[in-house]
Amino acid sequence: MINSSRSLRCYLKATSGSPLIEFTSSAANSNDSGDGGGATVFTFLPISAFEMLAEELSEMFKQELLLKRLLVVELLSVTFQKHELFTKLSWAEDLYHGEADDLSTCSVYSKETAKPLLPKLNGCRSDSAYLESDKHPSNDILQVYLTTWLAEVNIDTYRVEEIFATVGEEMRTSLA
Repeated sequence: MINSSRSLRCYLKATSGSPLIEFTSSAANSNDSGDGGGATVFTFLPISAFEMLAEELSEMFKQELLLKRLLVVELLSVTFQKHELFTKLSWAEDLYHGEADDLSTCSVYSKETAKPLLPKLNGCRSDSAYLESDKHPSNDILQVYLTTWLAEVNIDTYRVEEIFATVGEEMRTSLA
């Protein structure tokens, strides 16, 4: 989504003495903001505002993906504890073949540590103490896991609706 929003940029191509104006997708001048030389593409907001909105939405969904992945690891560990072959399920292990590549595509995998980024709740720090599961969670903890799964705690639904309404107004369409 962020890459798509950045592809909307339109830079003026430097031409010498030609009556025609040419455009390009890459900036030749560092002062060019990519708005087509001031051409009004959208009614109220510049393209950079749409990029920030796309980044905000992407960050919400990335944090939710990391939290859901942690919950899957926790729930799988409860399931596998009943089997004799179970030792310990770790947050850093792939849950399926090629998951690291998929997580890298979504920018939720750290290439420096070769592990997924740590999950967190909005406004909270990540805590590595909860990233390995070898315990027997109580029914209350399982209920919290399931409630967290259903609640989408890292998605600010009012903000998402506000962003969609803003973008829809600019595009003169409804994004429902």
